Amino acid sequence: MDAIFCQRGLIRRAIEGSFDFSGRSRRTEVVYYWVVTALINTVVGFAITMALSWTAMLVAKLVLGLLLSIPFFALFARRLHDQNRSGWWAMILPVILGLNIVHSVRFILLEPNAALEPTSATTLWIGLPLAIAYLVLTFIPGIDGDNRFGADPRLG
Repeated sequence: MDAIFCQRGLIRRAIEGSFDFSGRSRRTEVVYYWVVTALINTVVGFAITMALSWTAMLVAKLVLGLLLSIPFFALFARRLHDQNRSGWWAMILPVILGLNIVHSVRFILLEPNAALEPTSATTLWIGLPLAIAYLVLTFIPGIDGDNRFGADPRLG
């Protein structure tokens, strides 16, 4: 029963901390946030697909993705704090998002075949190492005990 209350607390912390860049967060919060955003993307994405034209749907899905990514920026900074790293490392996330936006805008404005041109390959070569670094930094275990960013979230 305690595990259920602990999980509810983590979900609540992930939602309430959407714009809180201070403190530390557990890896579990990241997983919960990803699950919730995947569900939202699926449900809202299906509704958007049924209601809008092709171009409007692509734009709406891009906007939805950006809106759901903004709170994750704070969560990623708190994950970095849990590892006793500066939250400034979280700036790789906007770079990854920016590269995806460029790719999506080219796809929307030009044509689907334009996404296969060499600039997309350049975007891939820049974005892929950043995405790998982001995943590694997200799932590196935090420091045991207190650090300069606060108390160990696993103990509270």
